[in-house]
Amino acid sequence: MAAGLYGYNGCLVGVALPTFLSVTPQLWGCIITGSIVSVIATVSIADILKTWKVAALTAPFVLTTWVVLLASYAFSGLDASGLSVPELPHPLVSAPAGGLFNGHIFATVLHGVSEVYLFSSVAAGGLFVVGLAVASRWAAIFAIGGSLLAVLTASLLGANTTSTDSGLYAFSAVLTAIALGSSFNKPSWRVLGYTFIGVIFNEMVTPSFPVLC
Repeated sequence: MAAGLYGYNGCLVGVALPTFLSVTPQLWGCIITGSIVSVIATVSIADILKTWKVAALTAPFVLTTWVVLLASYAFSGLDASGLSVPELPHPLVSAPAGGLFNGHIFATVLHGVSEVYLFSSVAAGGLFVVGLAVASRWAAIFAIGGSLLAVLTASLLGANTTSTDSGLYAFSAVLTAIALGSSFNKPSWRVLGYTFIGVIFNEMVTPSFPVLC
């Protein structure tokens, strides 16, 4: 509890819901309720996964937020105008070179770090990296490295330019790199290889979820 392991999912719920839903009295009630539920979900998921020695990480946040966002379509008190309009998946016709090739690589990498908290900001991304460095030098290194590798991969695969520049293809890679590279493993060349593969595969997973959902 002192390490914040029961609070960070609730924090993410509090950040995510106002990002996608209009601020109303009902929303504040959902934030409070969702934060409480995220703690219960954390304990429950951790108990289930302990058999395989796997951490719950942000799964409680994701599940709790999904439930509230899906429910918002059924309640007029929860304005879902911030959510994207459902559409059938279709191929991306063309994607001009993004931040990598326009000289915005530095900003794009920091956007990837800041998007962990659902907004794009060079200043915030820089502050997050500094905060990580204070706690763990390796965490900061893997965060930057994961974001950079994600941006390179997304750009080379021809991902949507706007999404790449804003960090939407990098935020999950940042968490993946930190988790695989420093949180659950001692940094080494072998761990670096695992992290590299994890980040690359993450770039396939990131765009697949919007298609499924």
